[in-house]
Amino acid sequence: MSAATSNGLVTQLQATYQRLTQVFADESGDLQQIDQLLDQINELSAQLPEAVAAGLDLEELEGLLTRVKTTEDFIRKELKASSKNIGEIKNGKRAIGAYRPIQSGMGYTEGKFFDLKK
Repeated sequence: MSAATSNGLVTQLQATYQRLTQVFADESGDLQQIDQLLDQINELSAQLPEAVAAGLDLEELEGLLTRVKTTEDFIRKELKASSKNIGEIKNGKRAIGAYRPIQSGMGYTEGKFFDLKK
């Protein structure tokens, strides 16, 4: 593998990580697209040892490492926000489940909340 090819490999990896960050940032991100990007990253990463042996520029490798860390931090932040949102949804479901409408006549009127712990 030549030095130009190995630098192209690093450029491809950086572009793929950038695209992965964009897909995660998009509210309507496609899970299949994320899987495809991760597969592509794995394939390209498998070629890195050959590129290093062929004389890959260390500055290029450090730039790639920076991109990987940035993407990892972004994904961790997004997962943390998602878990917080899921927790809020669960709390909302519990609140809805605690509401008991009072029947009166042919329909429902105002209800009240019951303590589910009792």
